[in-house]
Amino acid sequence: MGLFTGKGTRTYQTLPAVDSATLTFIEEALSTVHKGDFRESLSFPESSGPLEGIYKGIQSCRERMNKLFIEVALALSQIVNFAARVNLFAGEMASAAADQAEQLQEATAAVEEIAANTDDLANRAAALAQQGQKGQKILAANIQVIRAALEEFMNLKQEMAKLSDRVQAWQQQAEAARQIITVISNIASQTRLLAFNASIEAARAGTAGRTFTVVAEEVKKLAEATAGAAVDIDARINAMVSTAEEATAMVHNAVQAAGRGAGLAEDANGRLEEMLAVFEGINAATQHISTGVEETASTVEELANTISNIAALADRVADDAGRTVDQVVSVTHQAEDLRRSLGRLRLNLSTWDLLELAKTDHLLWIQRVYNFLQGREKLTPEAVLSPYECRLGRWYHSEQDPVLTNHRAFKQLDEPHRQVHDLARQIIQAARDGHRDTADRLQEQLKQASGRVIELLEQLQREVAVKK
Repeated sequence: MGLFTGKGTRTYQTLPAVDSATLTFIEEALSTVHKGDFRESLSFPESSGPLEGIYKGIQSCRERMNKLFIEVALALSQIVNFAARVNLFAGEMASAAADQAEQLQEATAAVEEIAANTDDLANRAAALAQQGQKGQKILAANIQVIRAALEEFMNLKQEMAKLSDRVQAWQQQAEAARQIITVISNIASQTRLLAFNASIEAARAGTAGRTFTVVAEEVKKLAEATAGAAVDIDARINAMVSTAEEATAMVHNAVQAAGRGAGLAEDANGRLEEMLAVFEGINAATQHISTGVEETASTVEELANTISNIAALADRVADDAGRTVDQVVSVTHQAEDLRRSLGRLRLNLSTWDLLELAKTDHLLWIQRVYNFLQGREKLTPEAVLSPYECRLGRWYHSEQDPVLTNHRAFKQLDEPHRQVHDLARQIIQAARDGHRDTADRLQEQLKQASGRVIELLEQLQREVAVKK
C-alpha cells in the first residue's frame, strides 16, 4: 500500500500497518460525520507515528465540513432575511394593489356616475342659458314699455300742470265776477230804496204824482228782479268757484300722483336696467358654465378611462405581487426544510453564528404567520401560543453561556418574544373570527415586536459575539 506524496511525479510512500487504535479513531471520525456531530473533538492515538498525517487530514476534513455547513447556514440566514423582506413587501404591495384596484373600481363607478350627472348638468346649463336669453329679451322689452310709460307720465304731469293753471285763472275770473255781482246787488238795493222814496213823494203829490208812482213801482220791481238775479248769479258763481276749487284740488292731486307715478316708473326703469345688467352677467356666466361643464364632461370621461386603465394595471400588479409572494413562500418552505436538516447537525458554531441562526429561526417562524394572513398556510392559535416550543424559544430557554445570559439585551429579549407569540395568537383568532381589520391592526404591532427581537439579537451580535 502506498501514499502519493508529490505533484507531477509518481513517488509513493509505503504506509505502515494499521493497528486497532487507528481503526478505532477512523471509525469514531466517520461516526461523528455520519451523525452530523462536529462539536465532539477527536483525540489522536498515542502511537500515531507515521499515521499522524492521516489523522490530521481526517480532522481537517471534519473542520472543513463543519465550516461548509456553517456557511450554508449563514447563507440560509441571508436568504431567509431577504425572502422575509421581499415577502413582506410583496404581500403589502399585493394587498395595497388589491385595495387600490377595489378603490379604483369604486372610483370608476363614481366617475361614471359623475359623468352621467355632468352630461345632465350640461343639458340643464344649456337649457338655463336659453331661458336666460329669453328672460333677457323680455326684460329689455319691459324696460322699453316702462320708458314709454315714464314719458307718458311726464307728459301727463305737464298737461295737469297746465290744467291747474287754467283752473286757477278761472277761479280768479269767478272772483272778479263775484265782485261785479256785489256791485250790481248794491245798485239794485239803492234802486229799490230810490223807488221807495219816489213812491212816497208821488203819494204826497196826489193825483199829479200817480204816473210817477207807476214808474216808481216798475223801478222797484226791476230793482227787486235785478237783486234776485244777482243773488242767483252769485249762488251759481259760488257753486262754480266751489267746483273749481275741488277741480283744483283734484288736479293738484293728479299732478302729485303723476309725479309719484313718474318717480316710480323711473325707479322701476333703473331697477329693471340693473336686473338687465344682472341677467346679462348671469347669461354670460351660464354660457361659461355650460362650456365648462361640457369640457368637464369630456375630462371626466377621459378620467374614467384613465382610472379604468390604472385599475387594470393595479390588478396586474396585484397578480404579479401575488406570484412573487408564492415564489417567496416556496423559497421559505425550502429554507425551512434546509434549516431543519441543519438543526439535526451538531455544528461547532461561534456565538455570532448562533445568534444569526436565532434570527433565521425567528424570521422563518414569523413568515408562517404572514403566510397565514395571505391565505397560504394554515395555523391555529394553539400552534403559536407557547414561546418555549419554537426554535428561538428552545435556544433561549436552554442557553447556558453566562456571557450571553447575563447580558442586558439577552434578558430583554424574553418580553418582545412573548409578545410576538401572543400577538400571533390574537391575529390568527381574529382572522378566523372574520375580524380582518383587527388582524391587520395587530399585524402592525407584530411587526414592531418582531423588529424588537431582531434588534436585540443584532445588539448581542455587536456587543457579545465580536468580543468573544
